[in-house]
Amino acid sequence: MLGIVAIVVLAPPTGGEIITSAEYGNRWPLTVESGTVQCRGPGAVLFRTGDKTYAINGLALSSTDYPPVDAIWRGDPDNPYDLGLKIDLSPIFERGLALCP
Repeated sequence: MLGIVAIVVLAPPTGGEIITSAEYGNRWPLTVESGTVQCRGPGAVLFRTGDKTYAINGLALSSTDYPPVDAIWRGDPDNPYDLGLKIDLSPIFERGLALCP
């Protein structure tokens, strides 16, 4: 039986766009003050800060070797209990998606 194997090759990340905590105020979802949001291929969103790059979404996790953004994803300060709730990451994700081809 013959099978079909699909290989997805993603282009290098775009130059990206610098984003900062000052732009988002209390809605800033990360523990670092700034970084560059990038897109790789048709929807893999990455965030680079210093010399580290993190995968923002599932496509980035499954198609790159970058670690998940969890390491720098800020907990929700409005959560009175430690339930692991995080600040909404979608503004960063959407900004990265806007850079995708």
